[in-house]
Amino acid sequence: MRRQSLMLLALLVALTAACRSGQPTSAPDPRSAGQALTNAEVQRRIEQAALLYFRENTHPTTGLVRTTANNFTGQPDGPANRRASIAATGYGLAVMTNASVRRLVPAAEARAYAERVLRFALDHKEAMTYHGWWLHFVDWETGARWGDSEFSTIDTAWFLAGALYAGAIFKDSPAAAWADQLLADVDFPHMLTNGGAQPEKLTLTLSYTPEKGYSRFQWDHYAEDLVLKLLGLGHPTHPLPAATWDVWIRQKQTLPDGQILIGLDRALFIHQYDFQFLDLRGKKDAYADYYDNAMRANAYNRAVCLGDPAHRTFREGFWGLSASSAPGGKYRVNTPLDYDGTACLGAAVASAMYDPDTVLGNVRRWLSGPYGGRIWGRYGLADSVNFDDPAAEWVASDVLGITVGPEFLAFAGQSLETAIGPVFNEIPAVKRGKMYRSV
Repeated sequence: MRRQSLMLLALLVALTAACRSGQPTSAPDPRSAGQALTNAEVQRRIEQAALLYFRENTHPTTGLVRTTANNFTGQPDGPANRRASIAATGYGLAVMTNASVRRLVPAAEARAYAERVLRFALDHKEAMTYHGWWLHFVDWETGARWGDSEFSTIDTAWFLAGALYAGAIFKDSPAAAWADQLLADVDFPHMLTNGGAQPEKLTLTLSYTPEKGYSRFQWDHYAEDLVLKLLGLGHPTHPLPAATWDVWIRQKQTLPDGQILIGLDRALFIHQYDFQFLDLRGKKDAYADYYDNAMRANAYNRAVCLGDPAHRTFREGFWGLSASSAPGGKYRVNTPLDYDGTACLGAAVASAMYDPDTVLGNVRRWLSGPYGGRIWGRYGLADSVNFDDPAAEWVASDVLGITVGPEFLAFAGQSLETAIGPVFNEIPAVKRGKMYRSV
């Protein structure tokens, strides 16, 4: 008994030291405490788990971040453990940098990480980019193209967002100049005009592959591309025409309470990503108040789920209609207008940027409920769940870097001292981009 007591004491001392030093740990497991935990404690454990994801799934040499990881074994299954996402790498930069601002990790560690990944990016950009646009998926050790991965405009934007934010925080680091160089290398007019073939086009193309050429899909509706558009409008050498801000469609629909919502047909993450980087609170252009719209979209997304008795998942109190894993090995985009009963818990947590008390209260109830023992893993909450089939009660095994990152960043904006937005708004390209709209 004395030996067991000493072992328990040693474990508690180690956990306390880890928390004080900023080192993340997957313990203590919040499932056992359930409703007894405070919102602040739940938040802290979500943040610790997210930091653990990026520390364990970032290549030690290249800094590239794995696309996914198994939440219950700590590693992805099969050969996918070598697949890195350039967007997840951008989130890794943003998370580690913001964690250093909030003193959750040592500043030296975050700075060294930013320098490592941006140095590798510069050294390998010829193989990894097309006119400055980055491959979506690459091998995490070599940077080589993964399969038939596309050169993606939106994934480039999230990589650049993380890089520029890191550069803005670590101003005396070479990472600042390297981030600026990576932005300068991006040829926005090329993806606007499809290499000059459509000189009058005013919407950016989604992607390009050598095998199929330019995608037919365009950034022509409200989506998660405000950062992409603003970086293009404010680009130092190849800016987009000012008219590109006006041509995209703000698809408006009326909610049951009479309010107007842009993007009712969009997944939850679309109303989150941009606003974790841009501070648009209290600002609007000639068309909308985008931050207010995003808050309304997040609240409505939750209301649709919790007000739908047809799906057992939602009756159990889970919610979050977004892009996520789904039963049967599928990847599905659920929206308030089209959903299958799968709740993306990661996207629900990212809504904490708008309503932290409600979201954290929901998480506490999930963890203290009948499924609490199944939905928490090494990197925090399961990405998604679907309990509609009582015989299956499906829980996603993997989490995604582009969902774990936003979970962590959702809590950054609770203080102006730790928020990303005020810093990101002052990045020169973002400031120049804002000249084209009345915000």
